[in-house]
Amino acid sequence: MLLVAPFLSFFFAFLLHVVNAENVYNSSEAYSAGELGQTPSQSFYSSNYTPAAWNWVVESNDTANIPSGYLFMALQGDDTVQPGAVIYDSSGELVWSGADYGAVTSFRVVSYLDAPHILMWQGNTTRQGIGSVLLIDQNYSIVNNITAGLSIFLGTILIVTKRAEFTSNDTTLTAAYRAVNMNLTTYGGPENGWLYDSVAQEVSIDTGVTIWNWSAIDHVDARLCYSSIGDHDSSEDDPWNFFDLNSIEKDNSSNYLISSRYCSAIYYVSGSSGEVLWQVGGANSSFTMGNGTQFFYQHDARWNDGQQTQISLFDNGGTDLVTNETTSRGLIIQLNFDSWTVELVQEFLPYTSQVSEDQGSIQVQSNGNVLMGYVV
Repeated sequence: MLLVAPFLSFFFAFLLHVVNAENVYNSSEAYSAGELGQTPSQSFYSSNYTPAAWNWVVESNDTANIPSGYLFMALQGDDTVQPGAVIYDSSGELVWSGADYGAVTSFRVVSYLDAPHILMWQGNTTRQGIGSVLLIDQNYSIVNNITAGLSIFLGTILIVTKRAEFTSNDTTLTAAYRAVNMNLTTYGGPENGWLYDSVAQEVSIDTGVTIWNWSAIDHVDARLCYSSIGDHDSSEDDPWNFFDLNSIEKDNSSNYLISSRYCSAIYYVSGSSGEVLWQVGGANSSFTMGNGTQFFYQHDARWNDGQQTQISLFDNGGTDLVTNETTSRGLIIQLNFDSWTVELVQEFLPYTSQVSEDQGSIQVQSNGNVLMGYVV
């Protein structure tokens, strides 16, 4: 099954009311050729919502290897008829629409107070994005609006990015850009320049207290990253974004796995000191990268096993300015801490070879299937 959309997730039942769609396609040549428009949509007898329509590559009645549950999608794009949160059933029909929330990301089910809740980031998705994290209960009521303490971190104003994660300790992990005025001559920029520092925070849902702060510029050498300072004015209106933190995960050791798009690297960060304990990929990798393991401008880096030796990630392979690979792909890589090498476990290629210039996700299902989403 090929789905062209970011942030895809299967989850179990969530007190939903199903409505019936008219248009779900099976291997439609007209769909693939664009004869149905750039963004084919569904229409409903019981609803005036217009979520994206699916085009199955595998027949929709071939469900033997599809896990039960619902598909959560956060749809974006200028051509999207209805951007925002959508829940589908496994046949591609609409179950619930969150169109009233507008554009969202990080749309998923989490467990909070021993009950399933929806976690989503809501806000302005232009540029870095300004918004907040919502926690929604089984009755679709907002039980918490998590704005965190980002706006007062180090006494500066930040632009909150479109990232939100959840931990088993009832905390959220959020990221933001902090505009910093500094001398950029070391990096080939102006003496009185500006950069965007990627900031990570862990915040208590119950109290709103910030538990942990981390600053990329304090711990990563920007000269080892691949975002050209010449592509920006390095002014207050157009700071140099050298890092671009696009995923964060906390482990049982209270350390953090942080993905940097523009450094093409994944960092393992100490929860106590903020020190980078090691990195995989990028210009200063702690590991020797094996055949097929090098990635570029990646997203959605996650631990894939309980031993914390496997990582899944979405390898974009390029941006709108740079192309390093012929196609984006999903990856599972194995870290060897004895030899400090990385081996390829498996790669997952899209139905049609293409580079996703921005965003993307990969999720390993409980039955071993892998669900990928990307922007084209």
